[in-house]
This record gives sequence, C-alpha cells and structure tokens, in this order.
Amino acid sequence: MNTSKFFFLFLFVFIFISLIGNAQDKKLIENLLRKDTSSIVKLVLDSPAKYRLQIIYTQIKRKKNGTPKFTQYTYRLNEKEYFYPASLVKLPVCALALQKLNELEVDGLDKNSRMITATDYDCQTPEAKDTTSKDGYPSLAMYIKKMLLVSDNMAFNRAYEFLGQEYVHKNLAKKKYKKVRILHRFWGCDTLMNRHTNPISFYDNKGEILYDQEGAFYPKQLSNPLGDILIGKGRLVDTAIVYKPKNFKYNNSVSLSDETEILKSILFPKSVRKRKRFKLTDDDYTFLKKYLSMYPAQSDYPNYKTDSTYFDAYKKYLYYGKNPKLSLSDSSLKIYNIVGQALGFTADCAYFFDPKTKTEFMLSAVIYTNADGILYDDKYEYNYIAFPFLERLGKDVYQYSKTNKK
Repeated sequence: MNTSKFFFLFLFVFIFISLIGNAQDKKLIENLLRKDTSSIVKLVLDSPAKYRLQIIYTQIKRKKNGTPKFTQYTYRLNEKEYFYPASLVKLPVCALALQKLNELEVDGLDKNSRMITATDYDCQTPEAKDTTSKDGYPSLAMYIKKMLLVSDNMAFNRAYEFLGQEYVHKNLAKKKYKKVRILHRFWGCDTLMNRHTNPISFYDNKGEILYDQEGAFYPKQLSNPLGDILIGKGRLVDTAIVYKPKNFKYNNSVSLSDETEILKSILFPKSVRKRKRFKLTDDDYTFLKKYLSMYPAQSDYPNYKTDSTYFDAYKKYLYYGKNPKLSLSDSSLKIYNIVGQALGFTADCAYFFDPKTKTEFMLSAVIYTNADGILYDDKYEYNYIAFPFLERLGKDVYQYSKTNKK
C-alpha cells in the first residue's frame, strides 16, 4: 500500500472512531443511568419528558500543574423547557449582594455591618434585630449564611431588597446571564410590589451610620424571557381547585446551564470568562465556598445544632437524597451546592470533591414530580421520586468519576 492510500485509510479510521466516541459521549449520562438497576431510575428514564428531566455532568480532570480541565456532558438539556428555579436564584443574589458592597467603596462598610431594613411601600416588612446573630443585629453576612445553609426565604428577601430589580438585571445582562430573571420575593407580593424595594441603612458596631439607601422602584416590568409558560392542569386557590394552568411569565427563571456557570464562576473563577465573573474579593470567595459546603449543625451563628429540622443532608439532594438520619460530618466527601424545591420542581446544582479518592466533578439536575397536575396542593412526589432519583444520580456519577479520573 502506497503512502497516500495508507494516510487516507488512517484518516478514515480516525474519523470513524471519533464519530463513534462522540455519539457515545452524547449518551454518556443516559448509558450511565441505564446500568443502574434501581426501580426509581428506570421509572424516570422511561418517561423523562413527563418528569421534565435535565442533567449536566461536568467532568473535571487536573493537568500536571493542577489546573482543572472541564468536559461537559448533558441529558435533555433545553433552555426553552422552563422549570421553576425556586431557591436556585439565591446563589446569584448572594454573589451580587457582595459585589454591590464592594462597588459602594464605603469606608468601614462590609458584609458584617449592621443592616437595618425599613418600609415605604405595600408588602414590605421591617427588620432591625436578629436573635440568631452574635451581636443581635442583622447583616448581609448572616442573610447569606442562612440562604446557603438552610435556604432561608426571608434572608433572600432582604438581599433582594438591598439589590433591587434594576441592579440585578443590568448586572446579570452585563455578565451574559441574559436569560436569568429574578422578579420577586418569596413572600406573595404582586408584580408591582416586587418592583418596589425597601429603604436600607448600614451601621457600624457602635451604631454610627455608614450608608443610607433609599427605597427604590424599577419602572420596567420584566418577564420570563420565554414568555407565557403554562404548566399544570390546575391550581389550588383557597380550598377549591381552579382548573386552569399556571402561567409562569412573571416568575423567577434561570436555566440549568446558567446556574452551573454561576456556581463554577464562584468555585473556579479563573475557569470562566472575566465578564462572567462577579466582582468579589478573595475573602468573598472563601466566605461563599465555606457556606456552600457547610452542614447546618456546623454553624455557630446562626446556630442550628439543636433544630432537628435542619439535619446534615437537609439540602444535599444529589448523593444523599434528603435523609434526616444521616450524619455527614465525618465524611471525606464535600459537596458545594445550591438547591431549589417548589411547585413540584426539585433542582440541585453541585460541585463534588473527595480528597480521599481524589474525585471531583460538577453535577446539576432538575426533575418535576406532580402526578395530579395540580399546583399549590402540596401533593408532590418529592420523597417518593425526586429525592431518591437525585440520590441515585449523584452516586452513579460519583462512582463513574471515581473510576474514570484519567
């Protein structure tokens, strides 16, 4: 065989093998889960559209110099298939709140400064004390801790009010997270009320004023970038079911891709484009990483040690499900994550790191469990389908990552 023929044969074989490899890669997650013999995984994979399932697995391999290399695999990822993000929006709000403090450049003002919230419009509530903090006063640091430790909704409301809709959306747009919409408190306010945000003042530990922020109003009515999104057969209103789908047009939204990228920008800032990073200090990054991975009982302020509601696996859906009997403090596996759960949707966006087995990866997933199609009736199959499936998914991907590090 002459040289030219050998070259073309080699090229053909190389392309053929590459095509087969790429096809396998595209089905990596599905093939991985198909090997799981548990009934819950089979149930979900047999009807993925019914469960509105989306998954992102980001393989992380380290170069010789320690620099991480990221390879992403997806399953049914679709930015046009809406899911209600619930508490996932707390992660960008935490990062933006710290960024805004840095941009103010007020001498003495930081995340630990006393943060006093007043009112000047309907559906607003004041806050001047915090019995869970060391000094008895609220602060942005305490609000962020509560959001990341136990997904506290009132803490989110306070950070949302500090930011205001205009700041949130202009900054997310600059960072090219153009499809993220954070439009409302977790409080039941209407669209107009949510465009009004509270007056807020910051003080030092002697009670001296550091910064005054007037109440704000964003005149532009924002909406979901996907437009009208109708989900469900009906809604429970008071005690009666109204058989009409819910329209999520004015609800919060974030794609699984953007949430994964935001978490990645916090944990691995140098791995994302500069424009997609938040303006955070080294101390900010350390602070966020600490509370993204911490279990509730490991915190002193706020203290959840004696509250059985907040067990170790309270918000570690991937890998642990939501098992109140697990004690995780001695585990070598660390999970840095943010979760969301509401209206039948359950989501978890996480980074896994186990120094004992030298295993690390990112994993994000969302699943919808609402068999009767009725929203607000609290009859969602979280415990029977969502949490068991996410537990199996996390463990399957962990085992795969553990044995495929090279």
